[in-house]
Order: sequence, then structure tokens, then C-alpha cells
Amino acid sequence: MILAAEKYPDVSTGAVSVLSPCFLTEVDLEAGAAHEGQLLFGLTTWISGQKSISPEGVNMSSYEVVDRLVDYYLDTEKYPNLEVRTFSLSSTKWIKR
Repeated sequence: MILAAEKYPDVSTGAVSVLSPCFLTEVDLEAGAAHEGQLLFGLTTWISGQKSISPEGVNMSSYEVVDRLVDYYLDTEKYPNLEVRTFSLSSTKWIKR
């Protein structure tokens, strides 16, 4: 974001939001990077959209997590002045609304 700010000095960093989901696993929990109650996925199962393995009873897929993030940023009542929304879903897929 710093390089973008240098390239486009007329764009305030306060006007840009960058959000990236982090799909944590049991390994992350054991290492202290995750905490009890956070969504946890199998080691690589989040890549294919499989459901979370913890906390018990939540069963949310990684695709649903991304869908909810997209819905959050598409909420024009919450963000009435947001003019451009660009979502990077992977290195090869882009959605711009």
C-alpha cells in the first residue's frame, strides 16, 4: 500500500481499505496464532471451500467466509461513498463492481 501511495499521491491511504481473510488451522491454534472460538479449517481444506472443523456446530465453508466479506463491502448503506470495490479471489480471478 505504501508503494501505491507513492505512485498515486492524490489518493489518501485513509480512503483505501485492504482486507485479507486468514484461514487458520489446528496447527495455528497449537502454535498460538489462533485462539479458541475462532474458525479453524483442515490443513488445506479451506482451499476447496470445505467447512470449518471448529468451533463445534459452526460448519462455515471458506467460500461462505469470502461471500460474507464481499457482502459486507457491497453494503451501500454502510459504505455510501465507496465508489470502487475490487476483490481478488485468487491470483487469476478478479471481480470489480
